[in-house]
Amino acid sequence: EIVVEHFRRYVAPLLGGKAKAMVVVASRVEAVRWQLAIEKYITAHGYKIQTLVAFSGEVHDKESGSEPFSEASKALNPNLKGRDIREAFKGEEYQILLVANKFQTGFDQPLLCGMYVDKRLAGIQAVQTLSRLNRAYPGKDTTYVLDFVNQSAEVLNSFKAYYATA
Repeated sequence: EIVVEHFRRYVAPLLGGKAKAMVVVASRVEAVRWQLAIEKYITAHGYKIQTLVAFSGEVHDKESGSEPFSEASKALNPNLKGRDIREAFKGEEYQILLVANKFQTGFDQPLLCGMYVDKRLAGIQAVQTLSRLNRAYPGKDTTYVLDFVNQSAEVLNSFKAYYATA
């Protein structure tokens, strides 16, 4: 609820309604559970928001379903239809990307304006993950981070190791 409602109120209106968000979770099992819960919430409220979930391999989670889950699962990414997640997320169809390690580094999506963190981040991982938001885009002057796990002082210390003016 917090993620979806914050996204709707603060992030979605940015960049002429094209802004996107990333949810960073601690494990592949959590990625499955978060995505199923967010989709259930979105559907229950009739919102026009679509999500993608990204992780490597298969997840076996009897709590979420009897069959293994993968990025190609109809239960998780039913409209992906063989497309690359990065390419699908570029378009207007999807607004929220949930990730478990994948795309925390080297992912370049300039429309990314919101990040929701439910994973312990430290050192270079904190810097690389949060830096997914720093891609330039015309009119982009606002980003949001809601961090459910990390202390701001620890994140600042992570940045200070790499940037003198953190």
